[in-house]
Amino acid sequence: MKNDQVITGSNELNKTQVSNEVFDHKIASKSRSDKRNLRTGYTTGTSAAAATNAALKLLLLGEKVKEAAVLLPNQKLALLNIVWTRQEIDGSATATVIKDGGDDPDATNGAEICSTVSLTHEVGIVEVEGGRGVGRVSP
Repeated sequence: MKNDQVITGSNELNKTQVSNEVFDHKIASKSRSDKRNLRTGYTTGTSAAAATNAALKLLLLGEKVKEAAVLLPNQKLALLNIVWTRQEIDGSATATVIKDGGDDPDATNGAEICSTVSLTHEVGIVEVEGGRGVGRVSP
């Protein structure tokens, strides 16, 4: 992967593609017919995906990024700012996004959404663990 590429799911996109295709939520909200004209925001999941993207780039490539792209369900790209990234003493990597709920925010608006990633010895196994304050659903 080249330094000007970002990871979005199983795809790699260069920064030109991202800047040309990124979903600008401020512009989109201005075109809404809604009289309130609210600026849209991002979900906690989108924020967590961006933080995970940035943490993985640090862990796998040693690259600290200032923004990360996330492919939204509508197939548009969202480009979110990364507040900080750091390599942890245990070899894992952490990155943070500040959640932007838009003009109609929920309780998590402004929250620091962190993602810490690490490698295991289990080939092909991905473990996802929720941190403090993260809801869990069990069967």
